[in-house]
Amino acid sequence: MRKLITLIVVDYKTMEKTVRYLEMCLEKTVPAEDLHMVIVDNDEGGRDSLSVLERLTGQMPEDTGMTIKEKRIFSGKIKGKEYLYVAAWENLGYAKGNNLGAAAAAKIYPKDAAYLFSNNDLRMREEVRLSCLMEPIKALPEVAAVGPKIIGPDGEAQTPWKKTGVVKQMFLRYLNLLLPRFCKISRFITDLDTRTTGESRYVYWLSGSFLLVDADVFNRIGGFDEGTFLYCEEMILAEKLLLERKKMYYENSVTLIHEHGQTMKRTWKSLEGICFQFESSLYYFKKYRGMSTFTEVLAKMHFRVFKALFSLKKSLLGRKKNI
Repeated sequence: MRKLITLIVVDYKTMEKTVRYLEMCLEKTVPAEDLHMVIVDNDEGGRDSLSVLERLTGQMPEDTGMTIKEKRIFSGKIKGKEYLYVAAWENLGYAKGNNLGAAAAAKIYPKDAAYLFSNNDLRMREEVRLSCLMEPIKALPEVAAVGPKIIGPDGEAQTPWKKTGVVKQMFLRYLNLLLPRFCKISRFITDLDTRTTGESRYVYWLSGSFLLVDADVFNRIGGFDEGTFLYCEEMILAEKLLLERKKMYYENSVTLIHEHGQTMKRTWKSLEGICFQFESSLYYFKKYRGMSTFTEVLAKMHFRVFKALFSLKKSLLGRKKNI
């Protein structure tokens, strides 16, 4: 019996990009007929997305009359292949958005073996064989999530990752953002797992930009933890899997290119994005890593000082540009 996979893409105001990405997936994934597709629209003005879908696919998505968590489910076709469109029409964030897509998949495609959570800003320079991603889950009982080699446009690795220490993530990371370019400590605080290049292996966590997760296990653990809006979802998922005696697995035979690096650079220049990351990290360490109250208080004090200094730094840099 064929094991089908549901590809889930959470969109936020980039519906044209999402459609182009799904078209590429249908061309590059082998076999494409083993894919179901679900789009979760997190755009508050999502009704406009239906018109975009009609323009790009040649047909208006049809209301199926079904709902999931009170959100309507539409159905359409891209290159003759059915997709589901879940009308969230509010910005649910990463965890809630993907959980909504998984819930729709569980309702419409209950026998699918896995969920493939993906961003829409990936490029496939070669065929992606679904069997290569599914094989570790089938062959290794302890594996519940598999991710490929993901690199940026510059060729730099973006996954897999080691377990992060609280000092690095809650203190040194923000200190690094304040330091002048010539004395950055980035190389000392990176947690990329580069132990052995070119080797498929167990890892602590993988990028959620393209992550295959066993559907039964994902549903059993309650999906992504919805206590975060953005960031740290994969680390939290790794901890939830460990509670089930399950692991993540890095599959080196599949490679994708991700523009994520450029997005992250822009995000980390924004105080709002940095605040999202801090709150998610705090949640992760408190709930899943046993952070003490004393360390939590210190981290919050440190971050308050950081925010003041970061705002001052941005202000001074802005003045220099205007001179």
